[in-house]
Amino acid sequence: MDINELIAIIKKKLLDQINIESINIEDKSFLHKNHKGNQKGRYHLKLTIVSEELKKNE
Repeated sequence: MDINELIAIIKKKLLDQINIESINIEDKSFLHKNHKGNQKGRYHLKLTIVSEELKKNE
């Protein structure tokens, strides 16, 4: 699975479960490029979600 497929799956799962006004998913895998534990097919993602539903649970 490539990163674009993974992002699409994550976005769909979140949108199916939570009322979201906006969502941004960024691939930050490059931050771990030379780390010992870095593995092909593993990603580091940053999610930014705006949702009134999530604010209710603060």
